[in-house]
Amino acid sequence: MTQKVGLGGIVSYGIGSIAYGIKDNGFSTFLMIYFNQVLGLPAYLVGIALLIAMLVDAISDPWAGYLSDRCTSRLGRRHPFMYASIVPIAITYYLLWTPPEASEFMLFLYLTFMSVAVRLTLTFFEIPNSALIGEISHDYDKRTAITGLRLMFGWLGGVIMAVVVYQVFLPDSVDYDPGILNPEGYTRYAFWATLVMVVTMFVSAVGTQRAVKVFSTPDTSSEGYGFRFFKNVGHVFADSSFRSVFLASLCTNLVSGLAMSLQLYFGIFYFGLSSTQIALVTLTMVPAAIIAYLSTAFVVRGFEKKSVAVTLSWMALVLSVSLVVGKYFDVLPAPRSPELFYVVAILTFLTTTVTVLLSAVKFSMTIDLVDADQIRTGHRAEGLYFAAFSFTRKVVTGLGIFVSGVMLSLGAQSGRLIDGSTMHSIAIPYVVLIAVLYAYSVWVLKGFKLTRSEHGDNLRALGKG
Repeated sequence: MTQKVGLGGIVSYGIGSIAYGIKDNGFSTFLMIYFNQVLGLPAYLVGIALLIAMLVDAISDPWAGYLSDRCTSRLGRRHPFMYASIVPIAITYYLLWTPPEASEFMLFLYLTFMSVAVRLTLTFFEIPNSALIGEISHDYDKRTAITGLRLMFGWLGGVIMAVVVYQVFLPDSVDYDPGILNPEGYTRYAFWATLVMVVTMFVSAVGTQRAVKVFSTPDTSSEGYGFRFFKNVGHVFADSSFRSVFLASLCTNLVSGLAMSLQLYFGIFYFGLSSTQIALVTLTMVPAAIIAYLSTAFVVRGFEKKSVAVTLSWMALVLSVSLVVGKYFDVLPAPRSPELFYVVAILTFLTTTVTVLLSAVKFSMTIDLVDADQIRTGHRAEGLYFAAFSFTRKVVTGLGIFVSGVMLSLGAQSGRLIDGSTMHSIAIPYVVLIAVLYAYSVWVLKGFKLTRSEHGDNLRALGKG
């Protein structure tokens, strides 16, 4: 099996996910608490705003994938969209975090509009950029390793930026304890996060541009494919294996959305952690993401990816609820104690490792379906497939935050004031919801039919084996 793209192109491909990781972490971790606890917007309105943005994504994501599948340009199929999105994301992401003084309703409208703008502009980078993997490598195991690399970069981008936020932009102080309530820190975060996103997007686009000559060109002459967009989307979803991995990813990413949007609330108000302790806990995600990347090819070697995904899902379920269950039944060490910090750090490390591995395996399963689809249709449609996969990831910051916002609003005893009793009241509903989502994701994975041997047959039929 030959690999078309060299190490520089592969690393550049991985770097492309840093911008998405920063944006995803910003939306999932800080946006709710900033607009809710700092600016005073009720949690359910923050959730509604991001749910609206997610619904817009439901339309824009497939279009972005479809258009990049069909684009004919001297820059290639994907790169025109990648370059065109860099300046708009710089403008929209910075403005999102620097809202003007406004009434509650106008602040809600501002958040809604800017969230839509950020997600729409980043879509036209992330989906074409992600879709490059279909042609970077065709090997069953190498694809998993490369997708693991990309996910690792995304996690590292989000995690490192979060640690900087806790320690540099929003540290605990005399005036603000906890520091996450300091409004000025979010303005500084907006500037530096935007700068890193723009630089990494440009580096990824230029780095993969060098390899564009070896990528496939679109077949725009085939009858029946043309611009019949909705028919093509329907064709993708007609594949039972694709529906299986799509629904499973939807469920597990919703779990991630709930966990990430509530982690600050649980950390501060339920476990009693300081900003420094939260930063250190977050820092454990760095080695976790690296270990997950180094393990991706190993965990699937010799096994069916579906079986690996099922096993990892059960592991993720147990790890994801263990801290909240332990606190609810008062079996964890005392709040603010060093022992509690160590328990939270270790379980966060293990949960992150397993969830990154699970995401990489499902991402790789989606890639393999592109080759199977080409056998059936004679066309490659990476863009549409990865638009759907990207949409499941955006559930993290859309539906996940909406559900968490509703839970916080129902649990709060006095307006927007959140405290330990609020978090205690939502602990069991939170655990039950996570358990149901993981169990359903395992059940739907039974519908994934593509095996290792069938994938090898597909590659040989396409002349890639």
